Amino acid sequence: MAEEKDINLADLFGKLWKHRKLFIIVCGICAAFAVFLAIFSPRVFKAECVFVPQTNQSFSSRYSSIASMMGMDLDMGGGDGPISPRVYPYILENPNYLRDLMYSKVHIEGFDEPVSVYDFYTDETYQKFNLVTSIKRYTIGLPGFLLSKMIPSKKHDEDVETFNSVKTDSIPALTDAEDAVARILSKSVTLDVDAKQGILTIDAYMPEALASAELCQNAYELIKKYVSDFKLTKSRKNLEFIEKQYVDAKEDYLRKQRAYAYYVDSNKGVMTAASMVERYRLENESQLAQSLYSELAKNVLSSRVKLEENNVTFTEIAPIGVPNRKFKPSGMMLLIVWVFLGFAGSCCYLGIKSVRNRKREEV
Repeated sequence: MAEEKDINLADLFGKLWKHRKLFIIVCGICAAFAVFLAIFSPRVFKAECVFVPQTNQSFSSRYSSIASMMGMDLDMGGGDGPISPRVYPYILENPNYLRDLMYSKVHIEGFDEPVSVYDFYTDETYQKFNLVTSIKRYTIGLPGFLLSKMIPSKKHDEDVETFNSVKTDSIPALTDAEDAVARILSKSVTLDVDAKQGILTIDAYMPEALASAELCQNAYELIKKYVSDFKLTKSRKNLEFIEKQYVDAKEDYLRKQRAYAYYVDSNKGVMTAASMVERYRLENESQLAQSLYSELAKNVLSSRVKLEENNVTFTEIAPIGVPNRKFKPSGMMLLIVWVFLGFAGSCCYLGIKSVRNRKREEV
């Protein structure tokens, strides 16, 4: 069996060597096409930021120990805890986040003023000519290109904007143009999560190096804003409510304290039962108001500490930098893939041709 396999392999390599000119021609054409794609395909640069989100969990314990030394007992329970890293990718799907990101500014080569990402992808002024993209548009993408020219999309966008103007306050909505840019951004900005170590990585892809770094920076800053707002919204509302109650309790306490002091000063030497009862009533009301005022003062302080505790800080492990080399297309990878496809295609062609010749001989 081993000798038979050797003979079969020898015959196979013999047939391949016999048609070596076919392999050289096909693989040469594929290699030339790969070089053409590597030279004329649109460049893509990749910017990256690796960071770790952290909360100030130890802040409350340190502040509680300081407060206890001053005779205050602050309630620091009921913390919400940190946001799971698995939640962060869903922020990138938020329509409001995508809208904010598409209207962020980046610098484009050849233009002095920064432009929004939305304008970059929708205004042909900022689109540089590319041979491969043009060929693709007028060959494979020709039906879609003609359809886009025939349909009055601008009027449709205006209709959507009119509809959105009514619904935006309750439900976020994007126009057709914004939705198209949002789909591009969903592929241009990605977020990878290492849940075990809590490490997150933002990748941003753009046709220019500086623009990719700025897009990555904008995406990173917006994630920090959205996460902080999400974590601090509840704490801020709670703090605002307690501070309002604290101000009202302080005014009520000062008012009742002045009323009690005024009554005592006005009724010196009066020892009637009615005056004693009124004095005790005013004194008790003042003490109750003082207790409520003191308790709310502690709640205000603990709420401020919880607000600081819930504040999310981001530690950049690998800061954003302007990439020096393009991410794709990779010339070597294209060459290997296309030469392999040429070799495989030639083998398939020879195999089919051999089967057909064998059937003809049998007939």
